[in-house]
Amino acid sequence: MTTATAAPDTLADVVSALGDIPIYRIIWRNLGTATEDDVLDLCGRKLRVELVDGVLVHKGIEREVLTEVLASVAPGVETLADVLDRLGDVPLDRILWTPRPGTATEADVIRLVDGEPKRLVELVDGILVEKPTGCLEGLLAAVLGSILLTFVRSRTLGLVGGPDAIMRLKEGQDRLPDISYTAWASLPADDAHLKAVAVYAPDLAVEILSAGNTRKEIERKRREYFAAGTKLVWIVDPDDRTVAVFTDPDTHTLLTAADTLDGGTVLPGFTLPLADLFDDPQLNPRPST
Repeated sequence: MTTATAAPDTLADVVSALGDIPIYRIIWRNLGTATEDDVLDLCGRKLRVELVDGVLVHKGIEREVLTEVLASVAPGVETLADVLDRLGDVPLDRILWTPRPGTATEADVIRLVDGEPKRLVELVDGILVEKPTGCLEGLLAAVLGSILLTFVRSRTLGLVGGPDAIMRLKEGQDRLPDISYTAWASLPADDAHLKAVAVYAPDLAVEILSAGNTRKEIERKRREYFAAGTKLVWIVDPDDRTVAVFTDPDTHTLLTAADTLDGGTVLPGFTLPLADLFDDPQLNPRPST
């Protein structure tokens, strides 16, 4: 009896099925839907390309050589390695295969974030990238989010969003900050926050680092926030017990558990001793009785 092969869920599954070939040899063009016409076109440009399960694979070659060849005979043709570099070196197992990478839309994000099982995915350049999650990160988001919500609500300042609040930073680019704050005055319309997708950038975006995040990924995300109008970004590292406070894409102050976090001009009057955050009982071993 033959056992049916499970359909690939992520790009890691696809690359594994291809024999774990180097990703720089996988051509990005029409990934998963390529045809013989694509092969004929690229072979006509002197590329040694094969078609495997709808994926264009260049025959064995050194990466530097292939880069030079593509620049010479097929300018604009990217490899999977090029795309991953642009995404911030996101691991393959966080890139969803359906819909095919490069063809995803905001409707796909809504379907998965609101679906069962829920999957927290962001839309980046037509690619669905799943957010890494962990229990500690989720608990930290709950603690910090509740502190922010208490401060904001008591002063009727605006909105505090959680990790499943979809925010469109620009057309075709949806992000899900772990926590967000938006002042009432920053809303483009009175009911803008009641839609399936918030079509505005938050005034404050908070990202809580997980083991699956990469430095380049977070750097790109941070730049996107500021480009869209965000005024303040906090990058929280639960392992190092630090918060990097960014007031622009490149300027930051690194706070430790010995410091006090404040809201700057975005949340005037907000202060939080970081020892109170990182020492919260939810974020530490169960007390002995």
